[in-house]
Amino acid sequence: WDYGYWVQNGFERASVLDGANRIKYWNFLMGRHVLTGQTQEEALEFLSAHETTHYLIVADEIGKYTAYSSIGSDADFDRYSWITPFRINPTRMQERRDGLTLVYEGGYVLDDDFIWDGIVFPKQQAGIASVSIPVLQSVDNESGEELITFEQPSVTLVYGGRPAQVPLECLYVNGEMVWFPEEGYKGCLRIIPTLQGSGQIENPIGAGLFVSEDGVRALWTNLYLFEQNNPKFDTSAFSLVYGEDDTFAPISMYQGRIIGPQKIWEINYPEGFTVDEETKQKYLGGNELLPDYFFDVN
Repeated sequence: WDYGYWVQNGFERASVLDGANRIKYWNFLMGRHVLTGQTQEEALEFLSAHETTHYLIVADEIGKYTAYSSIGSDADFDRYSWITPFRINPTRMQERRDGLTLVYEGGYVLDDDFIWDGIVFPKQQAGIASVSIPVLQSVDNESGEELITFEQPSVTLVYGGRPAQVPLECLYVNGEMVWFPEEGYKGCLRIIPTLQGSGQIENPIGAGLFVSEDGVRALWTNLYLFEQNNPKFDTSAFSLVYGEDDTFAPISMYQGRIIGPQKIWEINYPEGFTVDEETKQKYLGGNELLPDYFFDVN
């Protein structure tokens, strides 16, 4: 909704939402069923009811995730989450016989309780201080080319001064989403480059964005952060039509802040996809349909 007027005035296109926030109920629905939607089908129902043809996401959504996941949550804040940047610390790089271990430091506060080895790490009290990624280095016997393989990362969980090393189940690097076999924390670290002041790449793996399990299950992250490469989340109805070329910088860390491209997807509703009239009217309703726990509406 923050970009509705921009779309209307700059591109002369209609938008479902805009800055007037006249129908706050639609903000709730967009936050819950589209941005943090748990399946593509869930999002398509709302989008179809509003005859939506295209979907826009910009890099600002990364920082605003906390706001719209809160707006789209239920009374127990089931969708409430956030994304935290991490940076590589070269001084903590550990060399091994067959490679090295990269260490990314940050401060991710857990958005949900997590239990490991019988210990409860409570949400909004425990956190993740660092992510360690073993990197295997080898040489191709035929070409002589150096090969680099990212192995399963681990996170350092901290609560009450007691650290715990826990496997991280997912890593997104070089356009590939890798799910590892050892069970642990079900979030994902998206590796991104750091940029110099000139805009040139300083380190292609210099930073990361930490996404929780809740975040990995959200539609918007699977479209924008994970670039429709999550084998566990179908986004086939969304076809990227703008933002894939070099017009914009990739998702990167630039002078301490996260930047990235504007992307637009055309929505291709599956053949035979329909929304029953009752559901359609629910999605087209007014502020009187806001949940009781939501803020007061005049």
